[in-house]
Amino acid sequence: MQYDALARQFQPIGGKREPSDESIAAMLIRELREELAIEDLTPERDFKLYPLLEGVRDLGISESTHVLSAYEHSFYQLLDVRFHLPENGTTRWLTECELLSGRTQDGRKVSRLSATHLAEVLPALGYSLSAALE
Repeated sequence: MQYDALARQFQPIGGKREPSDESIAAMLIRELREELAIEDLTPERDFKLYPLLEGVRDLGISESTHVLSAYEHSFYQLLDVRFHLPENGTTRWLTECELLSGRTQDGRKVSRLSATHLAEVLPALGYSLSAALE
């Protein structure tokens, strides 16, 4: 998750699909590279992408722009992660408890997207990190 200063909350890493993105998975991989500032991030070598829930439509007030927005969300889990997440205060792994409660351990707000759409799935998910990084 990354902290969005405008929205004043941690939000899932992701973004908008661009015409050059062949698929939702390709868009996510591009966004991961951009958001994490890791140019040489390669699926299957550095992580495996596992779809959890795709095509969830949502209408709501944007936390960043405060306007009514229509969204389509897809949720993926990164498995067997073999790269170090550049944890820097704005980007970090969050626990299941933090995701479901809507607050980090230090009290910062967490987007309700995961809790709203993945509450039943989260407890069954395994760890993302490869054993070499744990």
